[in-house]
Amino acid sequence: MKPDNIISFVHDGRITSVDFSEDKLKTTTTVLNYLRDSPCHKGTKEGCAEGDCGACTVVIGELDAENNFKYTAVDSCLVFLPMLHGKWLITVEDVAEKKTHDETLHPVQQSMVDENGSQCGFCTPGFIMSLFALYKNENNPSKEKIDDALTGNLCRCTGYKSIVTAAAKACVHPHSDQFNEKEKEIRKLILKIRKEKSSLHIQTEQQHYFQPGSLEEAML
Repeated sequence: MKPDNIISFVHDGRITSVDFSEDKLKTTTTVLNYLRDSPCHKGTKEGCAEGDCGACTVVIGELDAENNFKYTAVDSCLVFLPMLHGKWLITVEDVAEKKTHDETLHPVQQSMVDENGSQCGFCTPGFIMSLFALYKNENNPSKEKIDDALTGNLCRCTGYKSIVTAAAKACVHPHSDQFNEKEKEIRKLILKIRKEKSSLHIQTEQQHYFQPGSLEEAML
C-alpha cells in the first residue's frame, strides 16, 4: 500500500480532510490536541490528558453493517487523529440545535440546566457528550445504565446526584432530536469517504500509520 497522507471524516456537517504532510501533524496527534488547536472548538477540555477524567469526551458516529448509526462516547485524549477516518466527529459545539438567530439546547443540555447539574462547568462538556451518547442509544435507561454511561466522567464540585437525575429525565424520549434529520446526509458523506478510500497508509518523517480496510490487506 503506497502512502497517502490524507484522512477524511465528517465534522460540522461536512467532510473535513487533513493532510499530514502539509499540516505537519503526527499520526499520534490526539483528537483532543487537534480540537484544542482548532478555532471555534475549545469546548472540549483537557483535564488529565490520560483518559481518567472525561473532560475531553467527544462522540463518534459510525455506521454498522446495516448502515445505521452507532454513537460512542470516547476520551479524545486517547484517540489518534487518523482513527477518525470515515467517521463522524461530534463535539459539544454540535449538540445544540442552531437556527438563524437562535439556539435550542439539546434535551440533555436543558435537563442539566433544569437540575442544576453544573457548578464550575469545566467537566460539563464531557458530561454532556456522555449523556448525548446515552440519549442516542437508550430510551428510559436504568439507573445502572446511567451510572455506567457516566463512569468515565469525574466531577469534584457538583456531585453526581443532580447529573444522574438530569440523565434519567432527559433520556425518556422517542429517540428523536435534530440529529435524526442530519443522519441521512451524514450517511451519504461517510459512504462517499469509504468509497474513495477504505484503508490508510500515512508516512511522516518519523512515523508510519497503517489502517487496513480488509482482513486480506491486514495479512499482507
